[in-house]
Amino acid sequence: MAMDRAREWTDLRLLEMEAHIRLIYEQARSEITQKWNDYMTRGQARLADLYSAYVSAPADKKADALKKYQDALQNYTLKNKWYQDMVTETTMRLARVNEIAISYVNGEVPKIYSVNFNQIDPDALLVKTNWTLRNEEMVRNLMLDSLPQKTLNVAKDTAWNRRQINSAVLQGVLQGESIQKMSDRIMPIVNNNRASAIRTARTVVTGAENRGRLDRYHTYADEGIVSTKVWIATPDGRTRDWHLDMDGQEVGIDEYFIDGHGNELEYPGDPDAEPETVYNCRCSMKSHIIGVRGRDGVFVPISNYQTGDSLHDRQIAAERNRREEGED
Repeated sequence: MAMDRAREWTDLRLLEMEAHIRLIYEQARSEITQKWNDYMTRGQARLADLYSAYVSAPADKKADALKKYQDALQNYTLKNKWYQDMVTETTMRLARVNEIAISYVNGEVPKIYSVNFNQIDPDALLVKTNWTLRNEEMVRNLMLDSLPQKTLNVAKDTAWNRRQINSAVLQGVLQGESIQKMSDRIMPIVNNNRASAIRTARTVVTGAENRGRLDRYHTYADEGIVSTKVWIATPDGRTRDWHLDMDGQEVGIDEYFIDGHGNELEYPGDPDAEPETVYNCRCSMKSHIIGVRGRDGVFVPISNYQTGDSLHDRQIAAERNRREEGED
């Protein structure tokens, strides 16, 4: 990976954030699991005889025994007021946890932005100038106007989780599952919320990281430094094919990167770009300083830009080869 100190710090910080988010959801999962197990255990005692009759019924009576068990299951779950209250409590608990996770991620944005904004390209140091740095407090004041932040639509979130829970329980009813197996169906829904929160963290971090870099490139321009921006793909198996192909794509700082689907992005993680090319993106970018323009308008090129083979180039090539060999 083409690394600088800000990129290394951001990657490590993201790993810490992901671990913290997992802990938040693990605590919620434990509470939710206990309540659902308690509820389903009570149902197991009530429905045990019907379930045993269904399991042991001879072939010619199996369908009737299953129907009786299914009706009893449905009356204890989907048609039961206590069950609906459980679903409401669970979805609201998940919404609260999702809000906590989002608030935590948003709280990290100023630091991530400022670290990457304050990362000055070594070539830029060749120019005598006074760099303005941005601290976290300054960034917080800018966030409403420029930085990517995530918000939660609670009504939409709870409705989605309610549908997921009811769908999972309905499948259990239709398949005549034991009460315990039906209880187990709830846990993947909690895990899906956790996975979504982690994907959101990656997306928001990528956006904040690269927005900070882009804003730094504009300060270069204010100082007369002429630069471009270069896409850096993450060379591993999780990177989109069309993002891997973008590695090394170079455009002006006011121009757009173009991905393999024709989407335009100001920077990796651009919140205004299409979700298919932004969500869960972990790519970065770097500057390529090509020269200096004086007050008289005269452009003086810088020729010491490093090109050619690098560790990152070799990693990208290796990942492309791995994918090509996997397709054969």
